[in-house]
Amino acid sequence: MPKVDSRGVNFLFKCCHLPSLHLPKSEFLIDRLTLVYVRCVNPSCVDEGDDVIDDDMLACSFDGDGGVFSEAVKEILANHKNKMDTGRVT
Repeated sequence: MPKVDSRGVNFLFKCCHLPSLHLPKSEFLIDRLTLVYVRCVNPSCVDEGDDVIDDDMLACSFDGDGGVFSEAVKEILANHKNKMDTGRVT
């Protein structure tokens, strides 16, 4: 297995935890939901994460799942985005 030099790799992460989430379209209720989004960031630029691009990537990530996870992500981004924590790991 090839080895990766991780000394110069930075990661941007967003995390949201909700005790429960009601999905109006599918009528599911999800208990103890945690959404974690991690992406690699180029350490040579000042990219702290473009929220619009990140949101689009998150919303489209689960499009092939039958709709429940995609609906959950879209619901979080639409109504619970203020609960998302953002951080950077080097």
